[in-house]
This record gives sequence, structure tokens and C-alpha cells, in this order.
Amino acid sequence: MSASCLKQGDWLLLFEVIILCSIIDGNYRQLVKLTNHIQNIVMI
Repeated sequence: MSASCLKQGDWLLLFEVIILCSIIDGNYRQLVKLTNHIQNIVMI
């Protein structure tokens, strides 16, 4: 699945879901990893 398929709103929603899930799990290291991974995909 390529990043170009997603609209800006979809990315914002995706970030919100990841942040909420990470807060609930208390797994902040995974949040940082996922955020960096998504940023790398978006930059390409």
C-alpha cells in the first residue's frame, strides 16, 4: 500500500489511533518507532 493512496485526513486519523493505542498500552518506544517509520514512508 503506497502513501499516495491515503488522504491527509487518513494520515491524521492513523496518527491519532497509533497515539491512543500507545498511550493505552504505555508503550512509548513503539510509538516512536512507528512514527519514525511512517515519516520515512511519507518522505519517499
